[in-house]
Amino acid sequence: MANTFKSANLVATTSGADLITSGGQCVILGLQLGNITSGEVTATVQIEPSGGSAFTFVNAVPVPANSTLAVVDGDKMVLENGDKIVVTCSANSSLNCVASYLEIT
Repeated sequence: MANTFKSANLVATTSGADLITSGGQCVILGLQLGNITSGEVTATVQIEPSGGSAFTFVNAVPVPANSTLAVVDGDKMVLENGDKIVVTCSANSSLNCVASYLEIT
């Protein structure tokens, strides 16, 4: 088994975007959302299990103007092969998302 530290980033959209799609087992070490605008936005983070229905992990949480929100910080989250983390924002091009994770393949 290979262990690889990785990072993923994206700019969230109102229709949702896949931040991570696990290519094996994944241990999420950190997940931060950064509002890059001068107005408050809301963010929703969903976990979409492979072959299952998505469930909401964080729902419409406010992210103040020009600030960050740590969704996973200190604790860890495990994804199985094919699972996804999907991030949605109330305004396009307003929220930068960064995740650090260990992928085990």
